[in-house]
Parts: sequence; structure tokens; C-alpha cells
Amino acid sequence: MLLRLLVLVFGLGLCTALSWANTLAITPEDKIRHALKESFPEMHIDAIVLSPVPGMYQITSGGTVLYVSEDGRYIVSGELFDLNQRRKNVTELARRDARIQMLQLLDRRTAITFEAPNPKYTVFVFSDFDCTACKAFYAHVSELNLAGVELVFLGFPHEGKNSKGYQQALDVWCAPDRLAAFKAMARDGNLDALKAASKTTRTAICKAPLDEFILLGAKIGVRATPTLALQDGTLVQGVMEPSKLLELLEQVRVGSTNP
Repeated sequence: MLLRLLVLVFGLGLCTALSWANTLAITPEDKIRHALKESFPEMHIDAIVLSPVPGMYQITSGGTVLYVSEDGRYIVSGELFDLNQRRKNVTELARRDARIQMLQLLDRRTAITFEAPNPKYTVFVFSDFDCTACKAFYAHVSELNLAGVELVFLGFPHEGKNSKGYQQALDVWCAPDRLAAFKAMARDGNLDALKAASKTTRTAICKAPLDEFILLGAKIGVRATPTLALQDGTLVQGVMEPSKLLELLEQVRVGSTNP
């Protein structure tokens, strides 16, 4: 009888210890992942880290940054500023880091790059051939190249697959000489001159990366064209005068930009 009692007591103690160990093993990150999966099952979480605010964690999903309480109950969407550091936008800095990581994963061979003779800066450009502002930007490509700016173009037809811009981009990315096709499309809005010279035709089977570019652009926050993604993850939407852009790029290079 005593032996059975000891076994029972030992068993209860072991179960309690295991239960306690399991409780200890549930981290705030686990709670947050579970809560987000329950409420937002489609969300892909890239990172969960402590935020500067006690009791809150920073969540990164693509280029989206959120804040969640450590118990997974409360979620905050918005900008977080540090008043002790000249109102530094902590959220935008996190977005920039996320953009940099996503752009680093891009296979540069799928893009169309205008190389600079003496490169100092690299700029990713999300553009659309059926876009007036983009055409204005294309006019500055040579000037920017000569100033040391390497331009990496990613097709981003903002009106979708059935748009004129998508078909134009498809013609360019499926051409044997993408760079020549890009220049012709940017200049003329078509490839008629190249076709007449028998220098380009769209290949019968072409896996253009346009859908991947559109998805990437959406993740990092592209809302209009042209949008420039700088080396520190800063986004610049619209056309900027070359002199102003070069000034900004130099600030980025020396690390003097503040969100």
C-alpha cells in the first residue's frame, strides 16, 4: 500500500513538473505567433523581436511593421517615434531594414541594369512604360549613369496584367536584347524600330519575372511609379531632379539620412 502511495505521489509530482516546464517553455514569441496565426492566418511573419517599448514586440511581415503586446492580446499599427533621439522614426528604420533584405534576395540577372562607368551608388527603380512620370525619369538615365548611379530597373505595371504597361514590359523582358528593347520602349513606347531592323522578337516561351517584381514592389511599399529604392532602404516616389537625387544618394552613402 505504501509503495503504491509513493508511486502515485511521485507520478503526480512528475506531471506537475512537466506541466510547469511546458509553461516555462512558452515564450512571448510563441504566444504572439499563435495569436497572429489565429487572427491573421494569411500573414507570413519574417521576424519577431523586442521593440524599444517595454512589453511590446516588433513584428515584420514583408515591408509591414507592427507592434504586439507580449501576451499576444494587443496589436498596434502605426509609426513609433523615439523622442529622446530627435523624434527618430523607429518604424521606418525597421521598414528600411526589411526592404534591404528583400532586395538583397533579388536575382539581379532578372532585372535590366544600366551600369555606371564609375559606380558609386545603386538605385532600384520600379517603373512602368505606360507612365508619364516614368518617361520623364528615363530622360535622366544617361546623366545619372555618368554621375556614378547604377540603375536597376524592375517592371512594375501598376494597372495589372491586362494593362498596356504589362504588355509593353513583357515585350521588353522577353526580347533577346533586353537593354536595347528597354531603351527603345522608353523612347518610342513600342519596339517597332527594333522589329523593323530584325533586332528583336518576343521569344515563343518566355518566363518574364514581372509577377515577381510586382509582388516584391507591393511588399516593400511601392504605391506609384516610378519608385526608387535606395541602398539604405529609403523609398522615393515620383521624379526627382538629378542634382537633388545625387545629393540624397550621397547623404545615404555617408549615413546621414534620418527618417
